[in-house]
Amino acid sequence: MCISFAIYCQYAIVVKQMIYGGFMKSGVQLNLRARESQRILIDAAAEILHKSRTDFILEMACKAAEDVILDRRVFNFNDRQYEEFIEMLDAPVADDPAIEKLLARKPQWDV
Repeated sequence: MCISFAIYCQYAIVVKQMIYGGFMKSGVQLNLRARESQRILIDAAAEILHKSRTDFILEMACKAAEDVILDRRVFNFNDRQYEEFIEMLDAPVADDPAIEKLLARKPQWDV
């Protein structure tokens, strides 16, 4: 639980930096090159999900980026990031009915 919480806190710090650092502004252009076979594959998957190529690529890239961040086990903090991390760890836990409901459920392997 502590490791998962630490990973969540690191993710929260990254998201906060993105939001307050201006990285969430729309209109930033990304350019990439792909093989024709990759474009066809991406277009087929995007069509199945009723998404544009751009929306599909961004959604999948962001999901992959989140997975990389959440899978980390070792974090290097500068002094400011470390202080923010400690503040998050020391902050009182907010009541979240959805999490309480999830934790109260019987695990699938116990059914």
